[in-house]
This record gives sequence, structure tokens and C-alpha cells, in this order.
Amino acid sequence: MMSSSSSSSSSSDVQNIWFNDVDGEAVESLLDKLEDKEAKACKDIAEDFFQQQNIDMAMFCLATASAKDPNLADIERCKQAYVAHKVVSKKSKMRNWPYVVLGIKDYGVGVEEIERSYKRKALMFHPDKFSSVAANTAMKHINAAREILSDSRTRNALHKVMQNLRV
Repeated sequence: MMSSSSSSSSSSDVQNIWFNDVDGEAVESLLDKLEDKEAKACKDIAEDFFQQQNIDMAMFCLATASAKDPNLADIERCKQAYVAHKVVSKKSKMRNWPYVVLGIKDYGVGVEEIERSYKRKALMFHPDKFSSVAANTAMKHINAAREILSDSRTRNALHKVMQNLRV
């Protein structure tokens, strides 16, 4: 099993992917357009960008909405759903993506903790309880992560790949 000291890469991986693929000029232009908008309008624009599969710009709009009103309904769920999509889109570079998607920081956790994390995320992203356009595919990503981590053979294979790549 991998030690929990490896887990520090999980949160830094999320931070590193948060805004690293965005064109600076496009962001400046977007920020100018969002400046006069209310938080809800920024969140709606984020959802539009997400539907267009522009996760990076959606994340910028969502970050702006959150800065304007951190208590905006479902803002944290949207952030986590968008991060799940971003992580999965980078899974060729982020071999630890199942852990990141489920929010698990300790790679040595048991199946019980994997199930608890899965249930927490499943309740958070369930399309009946969360009205974001990201809900359905976020559920698919957490189901895939659970499937990988719940099976000891696939989990061990993932750990070997992670160790070889020093994730």
C-alpha cells in the first residue's frame, strides 16, 4: 500500500489543474464581462461554458460567482463537479484521479472509507438533488472511481502505476 505521505499530491494536483489551461487574454476579456454581473448570472454563464465543454472558462466564471457570493446555492457542489470533470480530463497525467474524484487524500484507506467517500459524493452530485449540467457526468466519474478503487486488483495495479510514476 502507498503511504499517506503520497496523498499531499492530491490537493496540489487539483490546485495545479484549476486554471492552468486558460488563455490569459480570454480570461481578461471574460473578467471584464463578468464584472457587472451578479453572482447567479456568473454561475449561469459557467453552466453555459460547461455545456460547451469549456471547463476552464466555466471554472473561471464559477470562481467569480463564488467570490461575489460564497453562499450562492450549490456553488460548492458545482466547484467539486467541475473539478471532477477537469481531473478526469487530465487522467492521462493524473494517475491518482480516482482518489481525487472521490476526495480521498490517503491512498492507504480501506474499502469502508472508499464507500463512505463514494456515498458522500453520490449524495452531493445526484441529479435529483443537484441541478447543474455537470451532475450526470460527475456521477459517472465517481462511479468509475469507486469501481476502480473497490476492486483490489485494479486498485493495486493503479498503485503500481502511481509508484512507478511517483504520483
